[in-house]
Amino acid sequence: IYFCDESNSSVVLSVLRTGDTSGMAEVCFSTKDGTAKAGANFEFVSGKLNFEVGQFVQEIVIPIIQNEQWDQVRSFSVELLDGGLTGASLGPDLRTAMVFEIDDTVYPTEQCKELLSEEHTSDWNEGKLIWEYMKFIWKDGTLWNRTIKHLLLDQLKNVNRLLQLFLSVILVDLVLEPDHVSDYPATSAAFMRSLAYSKAALLAIVALTILPIAIFPVLDIL
Repeated sequence: IYFCDESNSSVVLSVLRTGDTSGMAEVCFSTKDGTAKAGANFEFVSGKLNFEVGQFVQEIVIPIIQNEQWDQVRSFSVELLDGGLTGASLGPDLRTAMVFEIDDTVYPTEQCKELLSEEHTSDWNEGKLIWEYMKFIWKDGTLWNRTIKHLLLDQLKNVNRLLQLFLSVILVDLVLEPDHVSDYPATSAAFMRSLAYSKAALLAIVALTILPIAIFPVLDIL
């Protein structure tokens, strides 16, 4: 397992040959994407290592790509391949090395680095921090889509609460205490009575109030 900072220009991996080193040996290698992607977080590298007589160690250099977008700790692997192997055999557990790339970018963006330093804590601008966070979200399609989904879902929940409140008013003022309707303005009282005597309207309100109880938990986990 290897660790490197995103600010490092490269990470160097050592390949060790054990046992008899009296002959020459060759082994091919290649990088493999993980959560870190070639071309975005590191440069794809493949090739062949040549061990001369008596030589027991070789190095693989993987260039690291630095960007200004904050990421979680990402990883990729470097594998020794069976194809092209001569003069040696690969151990079953030591043919793959994991490389963890630690991002040194300030969250949510590098623009906040100076703003969030201890020397400038009194100059924090909440509006700028929110704006930088929104720009960070826009760059990540998955995060942006889930944010929009939850915003819309929250509004649907608000509408559902209003319908529940409205249904409670109808139940209390028109069913349990019909005399309360006389306290309403004439227009409101007429509307409430017409709504109460409309089976279709009442069924629609009840459906819109009850169905979300089953639908919202499903939408929350999608």
